[in-house]
Amino acid sequence: MKVGWPCLGSVAGVALTLILFIGGLATVLSLTALCWIVGIYMICIGFVVGVLEVPIIFQCVEITKPWMETAKKVTPAKRAAIYWTMCVFPFFCVGVGTILAGVGLFLTGFAYFMEFLGPPRVRDAYALRRRELNEGLAEGEEEALIGTGNNDEEFAPLQGFVDNVTQSATKAVAKAAVNQIKDEAVGKK
Repeated sequence: MKVGWPCLGSVAGVALTLILFIGGLATVLSLTALCWIVGIYMICIGFVVGVLEVPIIFQCVEITKPWMETAKKVTPAKRAAIYWTMCVFPFFCVGVGTILAGVGLFLTGFAYFMEFLGPPRVRDAYALRRRELNEGLAEGEEEALIGTGNNDEEFAPLQGFVDNVTQSATKAVAKAAVNQIKDEAVGKK
């Protein structure tokens, strides 16, 4: 059972498949040639997202069976790159369907990127916690979950990047909050 970011990515992918099909059909009905192209593109990537996220729907289509086997092997990092690559083109025709599709593609890619950032110890925490509640945690498993610091060299570059991004985001959010409070204080006087 998927939990957390993987679950969010799958649920967003299922909703996105519907948005892409409906938005693509609505965009094809517009009056400009560029919007027709964008609408057809949205319908085509709706099939791609459907094969990646909802393989049970497309099992009856013979052409998609080899793709479904390949889709099971796609890592979260590659899924994020695929979704972010696909999210650019719908914005060439501005409409409600294309904006929802572009934003949905970006957010689904973000969910898979966040799943990629989580180290294996974090991803396995749910399973260990569930087993601990059911039958008790064996001796030594808790240390494997927390880590001893011996194998942190593997994640050192990634941890530095994530720490820098987190610090930058924290400063930006704090600055925005202070500016908003100042603006509200000035507005009340």
